[in-house]
Amino acid sequence: NKANNDQKEEGINIYSPTYPEQSLTYKITKSNLKIIVNVMFKGLRNIHKLLIDQPYQNKMSYFGKIVEGTEYKNLYNHYVVVSCITTTQISQENFCSFIESQLDKELVNQLENFEEVDYCHIGLKTEKCGIKIDERKHFCTSWLLGIKFIQQISYELSTKFNDKFEKIKETLINKFVLKNLGQRIDAESEVKILMCKGGDIKVRAAVIKIRPICS
Repeated sequence: NKANNDQKEEGINIYSPTYPEQSLTYKITKSNLKIIVNVMFKGLRNIHKLLIDQPYQNKMSYFGKIVEGTEYKNLYNHYVVVSCITTTQISQENFCSFIESQLDKELVNQLENFEEVDYCHIGLKTEKCGIKIDERKHFCTSWLLGIKFIQQISYELSTKFNDKFEKIKETLINKFVLKNLGQRIDAESEVKILMCKGGDIKVRAAVIKIRPICS
């Protein structure tokens, strides 16, 4: 089947520790693979520094820093914030759950196709919104996606990414509408995608609203 064929093309086999044993390769993206390898090498370097380079009296404090790790929001210089905003809790469960299920396929995979992107992955989900909203009238779920670029971001590259975000949002909206033909759709539901630097989530925003074509 297609999953097995894709698995062979990736050239990596990962098996679950459960019984019956099964391959998990189809769940590993190119970005996941790079991140796993990078973290393993970083861990080896830290262990080497702990055993060889660090003075004995500082070993325990250094080891504590390694174990503590780094917060996801501090790992990357650039992030994409995806915010799903609705006016009802039901729409949050229906619309935003659908958006979440499509993020890896429509956002991560699309970004991986850019030659300027080394790797990217979604590492944080929160009910806090990337923009100001009236919390008395709206519900919001946001996802934070970190991006490792191969080169500095230019104006041309930024414009290209914004164009891609518009197409991704249109695809997400169209998929949701087609999936729910004949059902009532919250006309005020919307998706916002922001491209930002670390620590700043208000650099750019674009909005696409669902039009009330179904009732």
